[in-house]
Amino acid sequence: MDNNLMNEDWLKTRSWDIRNLDGSVVTTLPQLLDVLDLSHETPAKQKAGVKHFTETPAYTPAPDRLKREVTYLLSH
Repeated sequence: MDNNLMNEDWLKTRSWDIRNLDGSVVTTLPQLLDVLDLSHETPAKQKAGVKHFTETPAYTPAPDRLKREVTYLLSH
């Protein structure tokens, strides 16, 4: 396979490295909203922003608790 054609984002799927400002790992939806700068947005904008984030490789290794909270948000 040609290395120029490889998508380097696959590296982001290997570990969860999304952190709060204090350096702790993001494990809850409120923390994720803060990190994504969505905590003060309308519910519709929060939902859209979180949905977009779930479509990125970085979301793949998210903690199970966070994935459950995100699934609930997006289904309501």
